[in-house]
Amino acid sequence: MDRLMRRSSGMNEKRILLLEAEGFVWDKPDHVWESRFQELRAFVALNGHAVIYQRKLGPYDPLAGWASMQRRNYIKRQNGQHTTLTEDRIEKLNSVGFAWGKYANESSTDAL
Repeated sequence: MDRLMRRSSGMNEKRILLLEAEGFVWDKPDHVWESRFQELRAFVALNGHAVIYQRKLGPYDPLAGWASMQRRNYIKRQNGQHTTLTEDRIEKLNSVGFAWGKYANESSTDAL
């Protein structure tokens, strides 16, 4: 939620600043996406790649589930359907070498 929308909610600037100082999350879906992306970046730093797929209950299963959702949303976007996967998010994922395809060597969006 941007500052203009927060102001139109009836909150004064002081309350908005106090909430923000405490780390209040205005846009939960965006916050969750960014948190998972940071997890992916940590995965890349640790493993040297962004190739992550769901396996049988592994330590990265929640992250792998999120990665699968990004792949599904990319396909939806390519098909003209509504999705939360923006061009900015695609660029972020590409910046860490995200694997878009079914196979590890399909890391670019051209694979889909």
